[in-house]
Amino acid sequence: MTSVVDEVSTVSLDEVRKLISRHNSFVGDISSNRLAAAERVELARVAAIADDYEVASSEAETKTARMKALAGERDELVASVARLEAVDLDPGMADRLNGDLWQLLGRDDLRFKPSNWLPWQGHVTTDPSSVPSANEHCK
Repeated sequence: MTSVVDEVSTVSLDEVRKLISRHNSFVGDISSNRLAAAERVELARVAAIADDYEVASSEAETKTARMKALAGERDELVASVARLEAVDLDPGMADRLNGDLWQLLGRDDLRFKPSNWLPWQGHVTTDPSSVPSANEHCK
């Protein structure tokens, strides 16, 4: 018959020391292991969005270039409008129109006169009677 003592295995002290040493080593490295794991997660996330970033970055560069081109075109158009407004405000133009009207119709009772009102500028007012009518500008 076997005794209970015979069935219990014995563990050597060296094996226990090795186990404790491995455990202490693992616990001591846990901070660096945690940092390494966080870095791996970050790299995986960056890799997942890298292609989308490249596409978005390329689109942003294209749209920025287009925006600059349109800004230049806008500046040219603003300058052109300013030149055209200056021509439209030429007081001599009314006299030339009156002369042409007299030659065409043989009448001098219809007259144009210079005005600072420009129809595309509009009027902001709460009093409708203060807005000049189109007929007032052609008298």
